[in-house]
Amino acid sequence: NSIGIAGDEIKEKPDNTYRIFAVGGSTTYGYIERASETWPGYLQQIINEKITDKEIEVINAGISGGATEGRYDLIKNKLLSFDPDLIIMFDGWNDDRFNVKKTIQNWELACKLGKDEGFDTIIIVQPLPITGLRVLTEQEIGYSFLNLKYLQKSQQYVDALEELDNVCTETADFRSIFDYIQEPIFYDDGHTMSFGNKIIAENVFSVI
Repeated sequence: NSIGIAGDEIKEKPDNTYRIFAVGGSTTYGYIERASETWPGYLQQIINEKITDKEIEVINAGISGGATEGRYDLIKNKLLSFDPDLIIMFDGWNDDRFNVKKTIQNWELACKLGKDEGFDTIIIVQPLPITGLRVLTEQEIGYSFLNLKYLQKSQQYVDALEELDNVCTETADFRSIFDYIQEPIFYDDGHTMSFGNKIIAENVFSVI
């Protein structure tokens, strides 16, 4: 649409609507799946089934390839004008090439902006095939040694969550949410299939 995210133009928020923006890279935007099979798409379905007394809207604001610095700019300069109630930042992988302190600072800036402007923020450290205790399937084993530096960096992200809890509404470590799942989850070294997206959405709903 006109602000560069997937989907139709964002309309003015009705008075009775709670608006959620899901912000992240291609693991939020979608890889090859349909919009309804991304984790924001599944989150909308779960909310529709489980919360019937409120109008809640989930907007997928994922942009492929971006990192937290660009996402903070997106929130501040574009999404803020659409009256968000909650912004979920699903991050980690694309920041692998940047300084850890800068990533944490970008999360903190987004959370402080939320406090100042009246929306809630949730920061989620995302899973990759190499995180957690999961035994990879035959399909996934070839990717098991990619992104090894993410193990160290993601731990540094998680170590910072306690401090971020002082400014963010909520933080969560999703690196192990696929433990003990024996079906294939990943297309490659980071993008989740529809089945994995549904599990992510269920966990996001639990955090909310």
